[in-house]
Amino acid sequence: MDSKLNIWIHCRVTNESERILLEYQKNKVLEFLDAMNVRIIGVSQEVNAGRDPHTRALDTIKIHAQRGDLNAVIVTDKTRLLVSEERYQEFKLLCEMCDVQIIDLQEGERFFQDFILRICS
Repeated sequence: MDSKLNIWIHCRVTNESERILLEYQKNKVLEFLDAMNVRIIGVSQEVNAGRDPHTRALDTIKIHAQRGDLNAVIVTDKTRLLVSEERYQEFKLLCEMCDVQIIDLQEGERFFQDFILRICS
Protein backbone atom coordinates (compact mmCIF):
# COMPACT_ATOMS: atom_id res chain seq x y z
CA MET A 1 0.00 0.00 0.00
CA ASP A 2 1.29 3.44 -0.93
CA SER A 3 1.00 5.55 2.21
CA LYS A 4 2.27 8.77 0.64
CA LEU A 5 -0.04 11.75 0.60
CA ASN A 6 -0.46 13.45 -2.76
CA ILE A 7 0.01 17.15 -2.12
CA TRP A 8 -0.59 20.29 -4.14
CA ILE A 9 1.10 23.50 -2.98
CA HIS A 10 -0.69 26.73 -3.85
CA CYS A 11 0.82 30.21 -3.49
CA ARG A 12 -0.67 33.59 -4.29
CA VAL A 13 0.23 37.26 -3.96
CA THR A 14 -1.90 40.26 -4.83
CA ASN A 15 0.61 42.47 -6.62
CA GLU A 16 3.28 41.81 -9.20
CA SER A 17 5.69 43.79 -7.02
CA GLU A 18 5.34 41.08 -4.34
CA ARG A 19 6.22 38.19 -6.67
CA ILE A 20 9.25 37.30 -4.52
CA LEU A 21 6.77 36.19 -1.83
CA LEU A 22 5.59 33.35 -4.10
CA GLU A 23 8.93 31.59 -3.68
CA TYR A 24 8.94 32.40 0.03
CA GLN A 25 5.50 30.77 0.45
CA LYS A 26 6.55 27.71 -1.55
CA ASN A 27 9.78 27.31 0.40
CA LYS A 28 7.96 27.69 3.70
CA VAL A 29 5.58 24.85 2.78
CA LEU A 30 8.42 22.70 1.42
CA GLU A 31 10.32 23.19 4.66
CA PHE A 32 7.24 22.09 6.60
CA LEU A 33 6.84 18.99 4.39
CA ASP A 34 10.55 18.12 4.34
CA ALA A 35 10.52 15.21 6.78
CA MET A 36 7.06 13.92 5.84
CA ASN A 37 6.22 11.03 3.60
CA VAL A 38 4.47 13.01 0.85
CA ARG A 39 4.47 13.26 -2.92
CA ILE A 40 4.18 16.79 -4.31
CA ILE A 41 2.23 16.51 -7.52
CA GLY A 42 1.96 20.20 -8.28
CA VAL A 43 2.79 23.74 -7.31
CA SER A 44 0.77 26.73 -8.45
CA GLN A 45 1.82 30.34 -8.09
CA GLU A 46 -0.56 33.18 -8.90
CA VAL A 47 -0.52 36.95 -8.93
CA ASN A 48 -4.10 38.18 -8.54
CA ALA A 49 -6.53 39.68 -6.04
CA GLY A 50 -7.81 36.32 -4.82
CA ARG A 51 -11.43 37.03 -5.72
CA ASP A 52 -11.91 34.78 -8.75
CA PRO A 53 -12.51 31.09 -8.00
CA HIS A 54 -11.98 30.21 -11.67
CA THR A 55 -8.32 31.03 -12.20
CA ARG A 56 -6.16 28.62 -14.16
CA ALA A 57 -4.42 27.43 -10.98
CA LEU A 58 -7.62 26.83 -9.00
CA ASP A 59 -9.28 25.12 -11.97
CA THR A 60 -6.23 22.83 -12.27
CA ILE A 61 -6.50 21.95 -8.58
CA LYS A 62 -10.22 21.17 -9.05
CA ILE A 63 -9.46 18.89 -12.02
CA HIS A 64 -6.87 16.93 -10.03
CA ALA A 65 -9.25 16.71 -7.08
CA GLN A 66 -12.05 15.36 -9.27
CA ARG A 67 -9.68 12.80 -10.81
CA GLY A 68 -8.72 11.57 -7.34
CA ASP A 69 -5.08 12.59 -7.77
CA LEU A 70 -4.94 14.65 -4.56
CA ASN A 71 -5.23 14.15 -0.83
CA ALA A 72 -4.51 17.73 0.20
CA VAL A 73 -3.88 21.29 -0.95
CA ILE A 74 -1.44 23.14 1.27
CA VAL A 75 -1.23 26.92 1.61
CA THR A 76 0.52 29.20 4.07
CA ASP A 77 -2.88 30.71 4.89
CA LYS A 78 -6.37 30.06 3.51
CA THR A 79 -6.50 33.60 2.10
CA ARG A 80 -3.83 32.50 -0.37
CA LEU A 81 -6.63 30.56 -2.09
CA LEU A 82 -9.49 33.06 -1.99
CA VAL A 83 -10.04 36.19 0.08
CA SER A 84 -13.83 35.97 0.16
CA GLU A 85 -14.98 33.61 2.93
CA GLU A 86 -18.01 32.59 0.85
CA ARG A 87 -15.97 31.68 -2.22
CA TYR A 88 -13.34 29.97 -0.07
CA GLN A 89 -16.06 27.84 1.56
CA GLU A 90 -17.44 26.84 -1.86
CA PHE A 91 -13.96 25.86 -3.06
CA LYS A 92 -13.40 23.95 0.19
CA LEU A 93 -16.73 22.11 -0.21
CA LEU A 94 -15.81 21.08 -3.73
CA CYS A 95 -12.49 19.75 -2.44
CA GLU A 96 -14.15 17.94 0.47
CA MET A 97 -16.63 16.35 -1.94
CA CYS A 98 -13.57 14.83 -3.66
CA ASP A 99 -11.94 13.81 -0.33
CA VAL A 100 -9.31 16.54 -0.62
CA GLN A 101 -8.36 18.51 2.47
CA ILE A 102 -7.28 22.13 2.40
CA ILE A 103 -4.53 22.64 4.94
CA ASP A 104 -2.96 25.89 6.01
CA LEU A 105 0.33 25.75 7.84
CA GLN A 106 -1.30 26.63 11.15
CA GLU A 107 -3.36 23.43 11.11
CA GLY A 108 -1.01 21.32 8.99
CA GLU A 109 0.93 19.52 11.67
CA ARG A 110 -2.23 18.25 13.38
CA PHE A 111 -3.69 17.05 10.07
CA PHE A 112 -0.59 15.05 9.13
CA GLN A 113 -0.40 13.36 12.50
CA ASP A 114 -4.07 12.32 12.27
CA PHE A 115 -3.73 11.18 8.65
CA ILE A 116 -0.65 9.05 9.31
CA LEU A 117 -2.38 7.40 12.27
CA ARG A 118 -5.42 6.60 10.09
CA ILE A 119 -3.53 5.04 7.19
CA CYS A 120 -1.12 3.10 9.40
CA SER A 121 -3.79 1.50 11.57
